[in-house]
Amino acid sequence: MPRSADLPATAYATAAGLASLAGMVNVIGVLALAREAVSHLTGTTVLLGMAIGHADWALARLLLAVAAAFLLGALLAGVLLAEPTPQGEAQAAMLTLEALLLGAGAALFAAHPLTGMLIASCACGLQNGTSTRLSSGLLRTTHLTGSYTDLGLWLGSALRRRQACQPFPWPQALVIAGFLAGSVVAGLVYRAHAASALWLPAAMATGLALWLRIHAYALRRRPQ
Repeated sequence: MPRSADLPATAYATAAGLASLAGMVNVIGVLALAREAVSHLTGTTVLLGMAIGHADWALARLLLAVAAAFLLGALLAGVLLAEPTPQGEAQAAMLTLEALLLGAGAALFAAHPLTGMLIASCACGLQNGTSTRLSSGLLRTTHLTGSYTDLGLWLGSALRRRQACQPFPWPQALVIAGFLAGSVVAGLVYRAHAASALWLPAAMATGLALWLRIHAYALRRRPQ
C-alpha cells in the first residue's frame, strides 16, 4: 500500500493545485446546474436514485449525463496512461488535455451551460483517473471523502500515541485545503462573472501543466 512518504515532493504542490482546480469546477457546476456537483458522483448517484424513484426522467437524464461524462474522462485516463511514461511528463500531458477540455467547456458555457459543465465533468474524471493511477491509489483530487478518512485515521493513531510510525498525511491535508480554497475563489468569481467563470480553472490547469513540463525538463537535464 503506498504511503504519503513515497510520493515525490512535487506531488504535494500538484495535489493542492489540482484539488483547488476541482473545487472551482464543482462550485461552478453547483451554481450553474441547480446544485448539481460535477467533480464527484456520490451525491449524483443518490439524486439519480431519487429521480428514478419519483419518475423525474428529465432530472434522471441530466444526472446520467453528468455521471457518463465523468466516467468518460476516467476511461480516457485509463487508456492514455496504459503505456509506461515518466510520471512528471505523463501528468503534464494529461493536464494539458484537461486544460483543453476545460477551455472547450468554458467557450460553450455562456451559451450552453449544460454542455459546458458536462465537458468540465469529463475533465474532472480525467483528472481523478490520472491522480489515482499515478499515485497508485493514494490520491484522488476531485473529492474529499478519502482525504478526510486518511486524516481521521492518522488522528486516531495519534490519540493512541502511534503517530511516530505514521507520518502526517500532508498530501491529503493539502487536497482538503486546496479544494476549499478553490471553492471560495470560484464562488466569488461566479458572483461577478458567471458566464466566464469556467475560464479560471482552465487557466489554472494550463499553468499547472506548464509548470510540470518545466519541472520534468529540468529533471531530464539534471546530471545522473
